[in-house]
Amino acid sequence: MTSFSSSKIQPPIYNSVDRITPEKEYKLESTCHVIHQEIRANRRHMLASGGISVVSVLSLNSIFPPLVAWAIDEPNEQEEKDESLVGAFKLLFDPNEKTKTGKVLPKAYLSSAREVVKTLRESLKEDPKDMAKFRRTADAAKESIREFFGSWRGQQAVANEESYIVLEKAIRTLAGFYSKAGPSAPLPEQVKSEIINNLDTADKFLSEEMSQLQLVEREEIDEEEDLFEAIDKYLRIVVRTVTAHGINAGDVKKLQDAGIYTCNGLMMHTKKNLTGIKGLSEAKVDKICEAAEKLVNYGYITGSDALLKRKAVVKITTGSQALDELLGGGIETLQITEAFGEFRSGKTQLAHTLCVSTQLPTSMKGGNGKVAYIDTEGTFRPDRIVPIAERFGMDPGAVLDNVMMLLSHSILLQKLAQMLSRLTKIAEEFNVAVYMTNQVIADPAGGVFISDPKKPAGGHVLAHAATVRLMFRKGKGEQRVCKVFDAPNLPESEAISLQTI
Repeated sequence: MTSFSSSKIQPPIYNSVDRITPEKEYKLESTCHVIHQEIRANRRHMLASGGISVVSVLSLNSIFPPLVAWAIDEPNEQEEKDESLVGAFKLLFDPNEKTKTGKVLPKAYLSSAREVVKTLRESLKEDPKDMAKFRRTADAAKESIREFFGSWRGQQAVANEESYIVLEKAIRTLAGFYSKAGPSAPLPEQVKSEIINNLDTADKFLSEEMSQLQLVEREEIDEEEDLFEAIDKYLRIVVRTVTAHGINAGDVKKLQDAGIYTCNGLMMHTKKNLTGIKGLSEAKVDKICEAAEKLVNYGYITGSDALLKRKAVVKITTGSQALDELLGGGIETLQITEAFGEFRSGKTQLAHTLCVSTQLPTSMKGGNGKVAYIDTEGTFRPDRIVPIAERFGMDPGAVLDNVMMLLSHSILLQKLAQMLSRLTKIAEEFNVAVYMTNQVIADPAGGVFISDPKKPAGGHVLAHAATVRLMFRKGKGEQRVCKVFDAPNLPESEAISLQTI
């Protein structure tokens, strides 16, 4: 085992590894005691002056310059075991450290694994006599391995992959050789050949896995293109249909410019609003509305038609199993769901979670769509989206790109009814889910038998606009309680969940 001297740390290959902080004269306890369950690593306290962040163990001859240090080494009877070095080598890195891209997707794993294969292969092929070039390739290999293990070790999604197993075997072989032969020993051709063979095998598996991933991505792109083609085709059919009923294509364009794309959306507007569109007279509006009524049968419908419409409802997961069960599956489309409660009761946390779960495919209880977030209090935090996206296995950057945020402090109570009416129309016309948070106010008429009586703000206007009303309150510790306050299809019950829903 390479030891500490009184004045220098030799080129490092250790059975246990200590962290050195950049701050001078800072004493800290080794983290090696958490490295491996089957290994009792050496306890070291280090008082270091100087400056590297971590002492690494990928020692391919003189990677690090000398560092002045003092250490007390307490030997351990198992320190000569080969497994101890491998354990220290693997667990040197922080398992919470992310890759440079911050992604936790299979594509990020494949990229980081292929980088390890590439840099390790280059370092093995370099001539150790060319010290400058050798050091560059060794440093690159060390960095790529550090990021790879730091990001993916312990994650079951990749730990059982064939490429991961073979790549880990190659690194174990390299670390095992240096643990026995010492950091300055030349790498025999037999060992080098074994490692390169493992790298080739890992590269083969990675190429196959990358091909499968690209195929899936291609299918997703095709589906997205098919979706937009379907939308364009639908709009063209709508234009042809209405023009066949005597409506001018120019008038249809005026309606689309005003944000009206469907006959259902048209019928949700009053004639007074429609005549306010530039270029549409009362006579034209009457003719357009008459044609739209014939196309969509906007009058009475049967119960079977209503049931068929309900089958189009999508339920978006809240991220909490208890809350999903309370809501009968999640937040529904075609309606407004209101959540009210005191501060820090979980309303905004649920809003942030829905920003992510809405983008999940419907097969994963998502909405397969984008999010429009209207923030009237300045409470939207993009950094809160990142861990939620990672929890669902999504790319945080892509998730944030699909969240359109509007910060508005000018929404007045007088405009509340108008805004709620527009939100209701949007929900019904485009089959989207609307989730809004609300504050609570003191209720003087609450009665003496109710402790701390409160009611949601907004009065009857807001109460009648929301289809489902949820009341949030604080529970014990970090628990939050959600109660169905009012809903046409849900019983009055409660669900307990953690704050980080």
